[in-house]
Amino acid sequence: MMAVLLILNLVLVHRLSTMSGSCTGSHLDVLSSLPQSDEGKAEWIRILNQQQELHKKEIDRWQDVLRWISKLVSEVHVNLEKLQKSSIYQTTKTQDSWESTTFDKTEL
Repeated sequence: MMAVLLILNLVLVHRLSTMSGSCTGSHLDVLSSLPQSDEGKAEWIRILNQQQELHKKEIDRWQDVLRWISKLVSEVHVNLEKLQKSSIYQTTKTQDSWESTTFDKTEL
C-alpha cells in the first residue's frame, strides 16, 4: 500500500514540475510578443488606464450596493424591534400560547 502511495506521489510531483515549467515558458512568450515601439507602449498604457477607470467605477458601484444593503438591514432590525415591543406582537404571542395549551393535536 505504501509503495502505491509513493509512486502516486512521485507521479504528482513530476506532473506539477512539468506544469510549472510550461507555464513560465508561455508567460515569457507573451511578454516577448508585446509591442516594443513607442506607439505600442502608448496603446498599452491607454488600455491599462481605461481598465483602471472601469475597475474604480465597479468598486464604487459595489460600495454603493453595500451601503444600501447595510441601510436596509438596519431598517429591518429597527422594525423588528418595534414589532417585538408592540402590543400586537405581544397579543399574538399570548394568543398562540393559549391556543397551543387548549388544543392538543395528539388527542385526535
